[in-house]
Amino acid sequence: MPFFPAGKAAKRKREGNTDKNKFIMKREIILSGAEKGYALSWSAFTRASRAITVSMTDETGHQYFTLNKADEGTGHYAYKFLGEGSDTCAGSQLKVSIENSYPEELQTVVSATQIYGSDGRLKGISYTVCAEDYTDANFSDFYLNVVAWLK
Repeated sequence: MPFFPAGKAAKRKREGNTDKNKFIMKREIILSGAEKGYALSWSAFTRASRAITVSMTDETGHQYFTLNKADEGTGHYAYKFLGEGSDTCAGSQLKVSIENSYPEELQTVVSATQIYGSDGRLKGISYTVCAEDYTDANFSDFYLNVVAWLK
C-alpha cells in the first residue's frame, strides 16, 4: 500500500464561533483494502487542545467507534489516549471522520502498510492517520492506527 500525502486542507472561517466545543471543521478519509470479515483493531491519541471527535464507519452503516475529547483551551498539548477497540469488518470501505472545533484548516496524512507472513502471503493491512489542526504543520494533533487482519 502506498503512502498518501496530505490532501488539500479543509478550510473554513471561524466567523461567529464562540463555542469552543462546536465543531467547525470536518475531514473524511477512506481506508481502502479491508474486506468484509477481516478482524479490526484500533487505537487513537490526540495532542489537540481543542475539542475533537473521531469516528469510523463503513458503507453498510456499521459504526466501529466514536471517540471524543472536550476543549481544554490553549497550552494543553500532552498526548491523551482517546480509545482502543476491536471488531469484525462489516463492509469493504472504512471511513474515518475527524471533527475539530479550533482549526483554521484541518490536514491529514495517511499511510498504509501491507503485512506479510513468513510464507510471503498477505496477512493484514496497517493504516496510520495523522492530522494537523493548526499552522505548525507537525501533524502531531491526532494519531489513529487501524489494523485489518485477513480472515
